[in-house]
Amino acid sequence: MTFLNISSRYLGAMGFLGVSLWLFNKSATVPEPETGLGYGMLGMIGIIAGTALLTPEIYTVITRVVDGLYFPGGKLDKPILSYKLPEFYRKEERFEESLEHYDIILEHYPREARAWIGAIELLIEDFGNRRQAESYYQRGRRKLRRNREALDQLERCWRSHSTKSVV
Repeated sequence: MTFLNISSRYLGAMGFLGVSLWLFNKSATVPEPETGLGYGMLGMIGIIAGTALLTPEIYTVITRVVDGLYFPGGKLDKPILSYKLPEFYRKEERFEESLEHYDIILEHYPREARAWIGAIELLIEDFGNRRQAESYYQRGRRKLRRNREALDQLERCWRSHSTKSVV
């Protein structure tokens, strides 16, 4: 983000918040309740707009506080294992991003059968790329060779998909 974008967001946010405070003050001093309510509603809209302009900074502060509470020693060695992003991206038909996240999981957790299976299914069903899927299958077999149950899951997945025709 450039300095101009950041400073204009700050200026806009401060403008909205300042006008909102003025409107709230005005709403308390007008004699007609309907007019005061109108000023109050406009003030709320200004608060929402100002807060929306500051949201990235607010999010950053909150995540740093939470990170400091739960991980006081600093950054983790590897990301927390979660399949939510690749599954979400696949559901949204954002297949490239889904595969990227499976690759990130496999980079840090190479003995996770679910990640190998997810990537293989994505490659066959959504990309129609059996050759790359077979590469993942072979790499997964090597990584999972010591875990019989995980290897069986991977092989069942491969057998079920290798009998289907690719579109």
